[in-house]
Amino acid sequence: MNILGIFINKSIFLVLPNQKNEKKYQNQIKRAHYNEILLLMKKLLRLPIRYWLIYFVSIISICIINVFLFVFIKSENRNAFCPRCSNQKEIIYNEVEEITFITVPRPFLKKNAYKRNKLAISSWLSSSNRSRVILFVNRSEFDPSGEFPNEIEKRYGAERIQYLGPIRSNHNGVPYIDDWFRKGIDFSQSKYVCFINGDILLSSKWLDRVKHVFSAMNEKPVVMIGQRIDFTLTDDEYDRIDFSSHHLLSDIDEMVNRSKHSDHSPYGVDTFTFRVDKPPFDVEMIPPFIMGRYNWDNWLVGWLNTIADTVTFNTNPPIYHVDHQRNNFDVSDNLVAINHHLKKANKDYFGSNYDTKFEISRNRLIRRGIGTFTTLPNL
Repeated sequence: MNILGIFINKSIFLVLPNQKNEKKYQNQIKRAHYNEILLLMKKLLRLPIRYWLIYFVSIISICIINVFLFVFIKSENRNAFCPRCSNQKEIIYNEVEEITFITVPRPFLKKNAYKRNKLAISSWLSSSNRSRVILFVNRSEFDPSGEFPNEIEKRYGAERIQYLGPIRSNHNGVPYIDDWFRKGIDFSQSKYVCFINGDILLSSKWLDRVKHVFSAMNEKPVVMIGQRIDFTLTDDEYDRIDFSSHHLLSDIDEMVNRSKHSDHSPYGVDTFTFRVDKPPFDVEMIPPFIMGRYNWDNWLVGWLNTIADTVTFNTNPPIYHVDHQRNNFDVSDNLVAINHHLKKANKDYFGSNYDTKFEISRNRLIRRGIGTFTTLPNL
């Protein structure tokens, strides 16, 4: 016990002086640093005044150049919402009536696909006599017979529809969403665009509502979406449609009302309408989602909610979709799994017609969560 006590006492005796020495050493280091700073300051004060003048003039010049670059160059050529987008993009068509609809259609493999495509594209071109369509497909592959392209061009004019070939796709030929937006923005010569699924029909008041929203939102970075109505297309109803009629969209409205129809889930999103002269988002931020599979549209709306003013029409007015067999939404499917993991890896954004920043209800453009609204013209 005596030996152990002596050992403990000596250990305490040795530790305490070491702690004091450590503190003393740290104080010496601080004083050394302080002395070095004082010495440096004295040397700087001994510099001739011309060196100081050169130094301050250089700093002021750099500040002036940076301000000039930021104000005059960045503001003219860059978009705050899309820093990599150039505002020097050539725009030929500047009115809402000259909107361009952009899609990646499926080739005509079945008779029903022919009918769906004819109804959809005819509705887009009938929304205005100056609207335009970009199809990312080769004309010969879209309809090898040439019947459909010839019929559309004869009715609406060859200059209003463009076949620009395929976009980037996976090894099975399924297109990527990011390249759809990238190429669509690059090739469009219209200020206003609508990225739309190839089987979506417009209602008669859709374009009027687009004009109202753009007018109400002024220069804000707005993206419009909407909710669709699914309907069953029968041969009899299709045969009743007069595609040469000036009231084609009204006839489509009536056809849907006569047919078996139902509101689709608000989680589905089939159109994205915005301006490309000042894009409300940076297309390079969109992950390479697989087209036609679950998750890409909801990720996009969720992301846009964080950077732009999103507006849903709800069904005021609606868009239409012909019922047909849909792709698998099971995550065990490889393509669905790709979209699922891309969504998770990119902040897991999620949005729909339920949670846009603005919604249209009873001719009011309402700011959700706040309750303020702008009254829109009646349709």
